[in-house]
Amino acid sequence: NSLLCCKPQSTHIIRANAPMILPAFCAYRSAAALRTTSRTFTRIMSTSKPYAVNAAFTIKADRRDEFLKIIKEDQEKTLSDEKGSIQFVIGEDKEKENTFYLFEQYVNEEAFKEHNEMPHFQPWGAFTKTDPFAEGGEPVAGFYNTLKIDVEEEKKEEEEPAEKKQKTTAEE
Repeated sequence: NSLLCCKPQSTHIIRANAPMILPAFCAYRSAAALRTTSRTFTRIMSTSKPYAVNAAFTIKADRRDEFLKIIKEDQEKTLSDEKGSIQFVIGEDKEKENTFYLFEQYVNEEAFKEHNEMPHFQPWGAFTKTDPFAEGGEPVAGFYNTLKIDVEEEKKEEEEPAEKKQKTTAEE
């Protein structure tokens, strides 16, 4: 089950000009899994909204390797075993070593809650209780429902008033 990876110049950067995506850890489901997820996502989306978390934190330098091993396993298992997962992206700040950004997206809040109960999530939970964060680098997280914004529809709405104005001017 191969994973599709992002490139560092990807638009999936968490904060503009801050983090650099680590290609080995920026993963989506395989193409076959994406098709299945798309069907599941469409069915679930009819009754709920996608749910996401963004987090930023700094790991102590001597805990970096341990963190990377744990987060990679969590990412791989989340994407392969959890039907409610959509994305799991981990990035590292380009200028501040050991500062990481995490973006996870699920089909709904319930899927996120289920993720927190999964066996592969438990090492991360245990890791966070062992004082792995640098001073001032404790996790700061935001939880939210994602919005569907139809850019094409917005463009049409912007063009319509301009077209009406041109017609009115031409009629005068």
